[in-house]
Amino acid sequence: MQSPPSFITYCLVVLLSVFGSLPFAVQSQTVNLTIPSNRYAVDYSNHLIVVNSQNSYPNTAAATLVSIDLDQTYSFNTVPSELENGVGYEVSNLTDEYTLFFSPLPLLSINTDSAIVDEAAVHGTITFSEPESAPLISHLGIEIRGGFSQTYPKKSFRFDLWEDATGEVKNNLSLAGMREDDDWLLTAMYNEPLRIRNISGQKLWSDIHTLTYVTEQPDAKSTIDAHYVDVFTNGNYQGVYLLTERIDRKLLQLEKFEVEPRGELYKGVTWGASQYYNCPPYNNNLRIWSGFEMQYPKEDEFTDWENLYNAVNLIVSGTELDIDQEFLEQFEIDNMVDYFVFLNLLHATDNLGKNVYVAKYNQNHPYFFIPWDLDGVFGTQYAGEQDTSHSNILGNGLYSRLMGDNHHYFFSRAAVRWFELREEEFDENALIERLSENINLLQISGAYEREELIWSDFEYDESNQTYMFNWIHNRLEFLDEYFSTFLSVQEQEQVSILIYPNPTTGLIRVESSSRILGTEIIDRLGRSVSVASNRYTSGQLDLTALPSGLYHIRFILEESTQVQSIIKTE
Repeated sequence: MQSPPSFITYCLVVLLSVFGSLPFAVQSQTVNLTIPSNRYAVDYSNHLIVVNSQNSYPNTAAATLVSIDLDQTYSFNTVPSELENGVGYEVSNLTDEYTLFFSPLPLLSINTDSAIVDEAAVHGTITFSEPESAPLISHLGIEIRGGFSQTYPKKSFRFDLWEDATGEVKNNLSLAGMREDDDWLLTAMYNEPLRIRNISGQKLWSDIHTLTYVTEQPDAKSTIDAHYVDVFTNGNYQGVYLLTERIDRKLLQLEKFEVEPRGELYKGVTWGASQYYNCPPYNNNLRIWSGFEMQYPKEDEFTDWENLYNAVNLIVSGTELDIDQEFLEQFEIDNMVDYFVFLNLLHATDNLGKNVYVAKYNQNHPYFFIPWDLDGVFGTQYAGEQDTSHSNILGNGLYSRLMGDNHHYFFSRAAVRWFELREEEFDENALIERLSENINLLQISGAYEREELIWSDFEYDESNQTYMFNWIHNRLEFLDEYFSTFLSVQEQEQVSILIYPNPTTGLIRVESSSRILGTEIIDRLGRSVSVASNRYTSGQLDLTALPSGLYHIRFILEESTQVQSIIKTE
């Protein structure tokens, strides 16, 4: 006699009769993603889709069908084992095949009423989306920007955010975590083999240079912020761009124009007086003078070239005595030093006159430099070709004057600054890591692969990376040797020189762990005021006859030199 069926068996029979099979014995599984309309863009002509990535993706390991709902439903041609950023997935709708990328980069989609041209902004709308933030939508006016770069097929743009289609009221928004503003730039980087030199150079300058008036203006920055973005215009994918702020009065926090001029800002747009080799007459009816373009004060406020003319003319026509007496009043010495070591590290041949801003915080402040458009650096020229030269020193008319025999102090100071930066920001491994971070971001986001799909003459080639790193190594070796001729830091670390009292009214004692062969006293303007040849390890120097002020004592040792500073008081 059979025993009655158990309760579990009874339940299984009921489930089978209702569902036909057990619910956990799945015969097929479909995974479907639905993406909001402002989180993706489709290039129908190039059959390319970019989706602004989500925080997480569904598990597709057990799926037999994966689809994504965008403007229509697209099915993955091959079921992926997982979904991840930077991979080009082949998907299909009812009629066509597309390559789809999930990208962690912000997505910027622009649609205009007419074709985008140079010098006349056209109206359009912009949608900006990034992970974990609500999309931003605004009216805008956009135009093509750049000089030589306009000859490239991939264009750079400038756009202003507007409150409405008239453009009469600006719309200040923060994009990619940068400052709230209405005025933005999109840099194409078409001439950059790796698309990383400009952003790496700008952030390096930001890390090494602080504006001297930052205590008065804590929001002032020494250069722009920049972020990579994916860009679509009128339904066409343009590639990866740099979205950047503009260098302007607001960024630098220059004093505003109020009846009388305060802060000043000029942009080097071409060669001329901007190289400090010549100083032709100016015309206050024009906003451009011999390579410089006046950015601030604005045209409707004030136009007067006299201040900048006098500064350039000091370099071009001033005597050595003029330079000694007036240089520090016209130019900020720490900034000149930082810019000199920076442009020589990068070998920035296109930033010696043009592609550099000259600014003045207020009328009592000297001029300082801000680098711009750093695409021809780290072993490439501005057009993208390799620049294999790494054993020469860059300069312009200003630095040529400071290279004279009477200005030892500038180069001693530059050498000290060079070796100081070599400990951290200019360390070879630190530089390579900085550049590699941007390369890795573009790799994992699929940006290189998308650039190759859109721009037929672009190809990501790892040999470009190897070349750049080797170039940096050789450049550092050369510059270490060059700056060591002015100041041997390694030897300084082994030689201890003590001078006291400091400040002093005249006599100072000198105690050295190595024999001193001679001394040179240099004033704050770099002028040699005293030279002596004495062999001693313990002695004294007499500054009694010198005026009060800051002096630098250059000690000549048996195998090196060392510079120390002292203050002379009455």
